[in-house]
Amino acid sequence: MKLIRTAFLMGTAAVALSGCAALSVLTQAQNFAEVKDQVDALSTTTTMPTSGFAVYEGNTVIGADYGSNDNVVLLGDAELTATFTSTGGTMVGTLDNFSGLVLTDAQRTQVENGNVPDDIISAAKSASGDVAITGGVIAGSAVAANSSGTVRMDGSDFAVSGNLMGEFRGTDAAAVQLTEGATFNMTRDGVNPTTGSTIEVDAVQ
Repeated sequence: MKLIRTAFLMGTAAVALSGCAALSVLTQAQNFAEVKDQVDALSTTTTMPTSGFAVYEGNTVIGADYGSNDNVVLLGDAELTATFTSTGGTMVGTLDNFSGLVLTDAQRTQVENGNVPDDIISAAKSASGDVAITGGVIAGSAVAANSSGTVRMDGSDFAVSGNLMGEFRGTDAAAVQLTEGATFNMTRDGVNPTTGSTIEVDAVQ
């Protein structure tokens, strides 16, 4: 989860920059930090809705380490729809509007130590593509789903796949948080990361 923390700390830093990609990644990092704070402050939902549906909007961060000085962080928007039933329910959604960064090990350490120099954010890259969240099954306050999609950034294709696990939080399932399951992975041009992949989705009604 270290790259998730990297994005969170980036979002809490006070950085003023110009440039489309830089502004996009900084705004998304700030949005992610704000929504994550909201969701983390809520307790696991104890009484789930038994009918109807809810739309959740928020942000996502996907990260992977492809070797020395090659830490990729993708930041995007999230929209999830949960349909509730007396026996649980289902969930689907989309992650899109991505931008990202490729950090050296030293830059990653700087951010994790609370220092976000302008040159880090200035190196932000625009991205295209989306990730579908499908097959979500709600059981109590827990939810399990699958992910599939490709995000293209800086001439490379980042293919996202595998399972996500999470839970609803707050009164009447006011928020939802998803993280990577055992099979979650993000390859770059078909190559697996060296130390696994990580994801977090935080969204609120």
